[in-house]
Parts: sequence; structure tokens; C-alpha cells
Amino acid sequence: MGQVAEAQAAYARALLLKPDLSIARYQLGLLQYLAGQLAMALLTWQPLMAADADSYLNLFVKGFALLSDDRFQDAAAMFEAGMHANGENSPLNADIALLLSRLPATVSDKGHEQPATQATVEIAHVLLAGYRHSGSIN
Repeated sequence: MGQVAEAQAAYARALLLKPDLSIARYQLGLLQYLAGQLAMALLTWQPLMAADADSYLNLFVKGFALLSDDRFQDAAAMFEAGMHANGENSPLNADIALLLSRLPATVSDKGHEQPATQATVEIAHVLLAGYRHSGSIN
């Protein structure tokens, strides 16, 4: 629905009431990340990054951290590991699969990489578009 600021506020309120809501923490960090607030996203995700190293949310968050450093192949490997570890949230795997499908688009037809910021912006638009089309932010 495009109400990203309202979604961020709702996730933040949920985490104030129950800080161990891992998926709400992940989604809040994702919205912050997609809004270009990398430092805030990493701070929000810190408990997930400190969690079990094999946790799918830990792996996804590490994938986004690698993506922000323009380490596309490493990020893809981390996202794939997270998808493999995720047996409980198939819609989230679908979002990550969508993101992975766009990673090759960071290389132009002539084989030259696009500027990293352009590639990251494109990925952010793809993910946010998915949320807008679903009618809710999960």
C-alpha cells in the first residue's frame, strides 16, 4: 500500500512491546535498509546477527550487510544459505528469491557492472514493489 513510514512505526511499537519478535525486527530493519538507513537497519538487526549463526534471519541479515558492501556474490551465497535454512516462512523465501533473481541484473548486457548504488536501488525497488502489490507488509 506504500505506507512505509507507518509500517516502520508499527514494527517499532511491536518491538517495544515484545523485543523478541524476530520477524518484526527483521521486517523493520528491512524497511530501514530499503529506505537507505543502513546504520539504523544494522542496529535494528543486531540481535538477529547475534543469534544462532545458522538461523535463516541471521543469514538473510548478513546477506543484506554484504549487499550493502557491493559483495554481490557473497550476498547471494548468504541469501541462498538462509533460504535453505528457512523451513518456516515460505513468503520470506519468495521475497529473497525475487531479490536473487535481480542480482544478475547488476551486470549490463555488455558485461560491465552498473554502479553499486544503482544496483542496490534497483533491488530495493523490487522488494518494495512486492510489498506494495501484496497489500501488506509481512
